[in-house]
Amino acid sequence: MERVAAKAGVGKKGQSLKNDTGITVEPVKQLIRFEQRAVFDIQIKQALDLYKASTGSHPKTHEEFMEKVINANGIKLPELPAGQKYVFDPEQAQLMVERPQQQ
Repeated sequence: MERVAAKAGVGKKGQSLKNDTGITVEPVKQLIRFEQRAVFDIQIKQALDLYKASTGSHPKTHEEFMEKVINANGIKLPELPAGQKYVFDPEQAQLMVERPQQQ
């Protein structure tokens, strides 16, 4: 297993279009990327900043992150492909995706 930063492109939605190109496919791929970036780069970042401002520190566990940051702010994480899961890394204060090693 490997851990990678949770960012646009890790979600299940749009994976089937990964290798496709064309005038009709590119706008769809960009829309999906934008939706995922809005969650990872805007919603989660803002919620983490607010959490740190109100508590003085980042969440100390994955469970605390999910409860106090994701659920408390009504954030809907993009669905991941089968066999992958979200894991909050408290040392880096970053949401990661744990997945089988890519080759």
